[in-house]
Amino acid sequence: MKQSIFSKNDPLNKVVMRVVMKQVMRDMPAKLLSEAGLHAAQMAVPHFAMHLEGLKKYGIGIFASLPDEIDTQPLDDWLIEAKIPRFFPFWQEKLQTMKFRAIPENIKISALKHSLFKVPEILKNTEERLACELRFILVPGLAFDGRKNRLGRGMGCYDRVIASIQALNMVHEKTFSIALDCQILSSIPVDHHDKAVDMIFTPTRSIIN
Repeated sequence: MKQSIFSKNDPLNKVVMRVVMKQVMRDMPAKLLSEAGLHAAQMAVPHFAMHLEGLKKYGIGIFASLPDEIDTQPLDDWLIEAKIPRFFPFWQEKLQTMKFRAIPENIKISALKHSLFKVPEILKNTEERLACELRFILVPGLAFDGRKNRLGRGMGCYDRVIASIQALNMVHEKTFSIALDCQILSSIPVDHHDKAVDMIFTPTRSIIN
């Protein structure tokens, strides 16, 4: 994959980048995505360990990974072991907002079907929270860059969530992503509505400041 085709900041290159990165991720063996998820989680855990009090009080938003995404289960395993409340994201189309439902302690994230527009049946009666009420939120992405810009799947749901959080002028990091090293590109085309995450963890490095 040549990063040069993504050098210009225009809508066409953003579309091209999304198509290319989707194919790159589809071609990744499941074992590699699982191993990368484990190593990225190992990079993230020391940072979150410094915020255990806030995590245990407010919880964390975490999604179930798609077959073409880095595996989120290793991070979820640590959260379960550390007894940190976990919340599953879902998008409310009428309200144009994202909410989160508590995940029971005995349910792993991989057991939940990834569906941003439908609450899993098992979570329909659990506690509901807004994004601003959580300590951290895991944000998916097809690609990122060193400035923590993010390329999503084009729906803009998480950009609106991040924008709503930023509007509250919170002083601490809140949003983060885990990614393969090959998902970190030299630059990501950015539109006015695109929002960067606060932190990115890959199997080999942390991008925070």
